[in-house]
Amino acid sequence: MPVETIDVLTNTDFTIDNYPGSGPQRRGLFHKEVALKVHNYRQVQRKEEIPGVVKRVVAGPDEGAPNFVMRVFELQPNSSTPFHSHNWEHEVFVLAGHGAVRGRENETMLRQGDVVFVPANEAHCLYNTGEEIFRFICVVPMAGNK
Repeated sequence: MPVETIDVLTNTDFTIDNYPGSGPQRRGLFHKEVALKVHNYRQVQRKEEIPGVVKRVVAGPDEGAPNFVMRVFELQPNSSTPFHSHNWEHEVFVLAGHGAVRGRENETMLRQGDVVFVPANEAHCLYNTGEEIFRFICVVPMAGNK
């Protein structure tokens, strides 16, 4: 399914000291054009890697993001992501529905507006506890884009 994007060019000043990939030999400000891309997440190809769990990569390398990947997950009722761990952190923002996050030592119920921080190497899974789709944003570093 083709993704329709709207490109908007803006001019932004970056501090060299804080810009990824810049070395100490380059100091001060430089001027860089940044292309904003806007699209609806529903226009992004959905990938069902396991039954009942749909993932859409809505912002990442294809959009020119150099550091992070934003994904939108939709879990059907009684569906779950695998219980797993990895060596990167990630952040979750619940958009809709009811679910839970399980860690090694606890389980917490989730609903719209809740935020979860999963530290690196923490075993975890998210699952749908409701009767509607459980939808959330998950942001990972580029290494987590698998």
